[in-house]
Amino acid sequence: MILPQRRSRLLTPLFIQKLSQRELRHYKIGAYLSYIPAYLYIVNIFSDNRSHLILAALAAIGLTEWNLAHFDYQHYWKEKRLEDTLLLFSLLAQLLAIGLWGLPEELAILQLLGLHITFIYYVLSRNNLLIQGRFGVLSFIDAFRGFWTIPFGHFRFRSRMRKIKMATEDAKPAINPGILVTVLVSLIVASILGSFAISQLQVVSENFKDVTQEIAHFFGSLFSNLTWLDYLCDLFIYGPLSLPLGAYLYGLIIAPVIHQKASKPDYASIQGNLSNYRVLPHYSTYIIIGSLCLIYSLFLVTSIFDLQSLLQLNHISPEDASSTAVAGFWQLVRIALLNFTILALCYFFSSVFIWDKKIGKIFLTLLFTYTLAFALLAAWKLFGIYINLYGLTPLRLISGWFIMVLIFWTCLTLVRLYKSFDSIRLAIFYTLISFSCLPYLFGIFIN
Repeated sequence: MILPQRRSRLLTPLFIQKLSQRELRHYKIGAYLSYIPAYLYIVNIFSDNRSHLILAALAAIGLTEWNLAHFDYQHYWKEKRLEDTLLLFSLLAQLLAIGLWGLPEELAILQLLGLHITFIYYVLSRNNLLIQGRFGVLSFIDAFRGFWTIPFGHFRFRSRMRKIKMATEDAKPAINPGILVTVLVSLIVASILGSFAISQLQVVSENFKDVTQEIAHFFGSLFSNLTWLDYLCDLFIYGPLSLPLGAYLYGLIIAPVIHQKASKPDYASIQGNLSNYRVLPHYSTYIIIGSLCLIYSLFLVTSIFDLQSLLQLNHISPEDASSTAVAGFWQLVRIALLNFTILALCYFFSSVFIWDKKIGKIFLTLLFTYTLAFALLAAWKLFGIYINLYGLTPLRLISGWFIMVLIFWTCLTLVRLYKSFDSIRLAIFYTLISFSCLPYLFGIFIN
């Protein structure tokens, strides 16, 4: 017959059994600490209080750093990548902006989405879980892993760690539930009898009556005026709701460090899997890109007079300025995004990397020269006409940020065709920094 403790030991995964008592204690403490940011986040959802959101984010950042501090933190600090520093400062900058200006209605969804994505990348980077060890072409897979695969793959780790008994815990005597019931009943009986005795003695002594009434008034005011009772009620309401989120955070922040081998996929194996989908012949991509370049050339030739009129503000009447600026703006942006989509499809499905071929490089250079021209034309419509004549609005500010990111990405792509460097990494850095500045521009120029 297998004893319960022995059966529990056999069911515990081997990588958990190998943990030392010090490591086990650390991860068990982390299981309880993960309740804090989860609870604050849930309170923020129901109370719509930005202070709770800021505290939840800071608590989650603190939990991430505390988890690393258990190991050689000095080594982790020295080995910090540029991603770690930029993501941390971006998080703090975004939280500061929320503290200063809150979540403006026009920016709220974008700010919250950006804050969550930044935090996911920050945790992955600090725990060395980025597939390439840095930002790169597979960063979108990192985002999916951070939001879904890693936390839900370790969703039950927190409850599992809490159930594991340490050697020091085995020696502790268990509390008899009967004793707790007896103590509780005794306190209730004592309060009833004490109330009866006080009511009788108040008749005998006026001084005793005054003292007991003051005590009763004190406790009455304590329960009616102080907010701690409200917090206690909130704890019983929001506490259970925060349990799944706490398990999610533990699965994202702490569990991957315990289960490292299963948390980080191998870059070479992913490339091997992608090779199964790279079946599109190179001449097929030439036909697709060449056709688009032909259409773009035809557009520029036939629309040359329309484009010239856009560059002459004195020929645009105030009545037509708005329609001229808006007309075709998002269509030009979509065309630019289409070209980036084609580049991504070439990476994932083309049998060869066409940018390594001379003809392919020429086609891509032509394609992204058109992309840059369209992006600059859209930027002129927005900045040169719309904002210049009508001023800034929240939507125009967001559109301006987006179009500047698009132009920067296009320039990096053109340079990358002829010089090898981490273009995607720089593109993500620029997006991250500029996005962190966006709420400040909104607060300074619009609020």
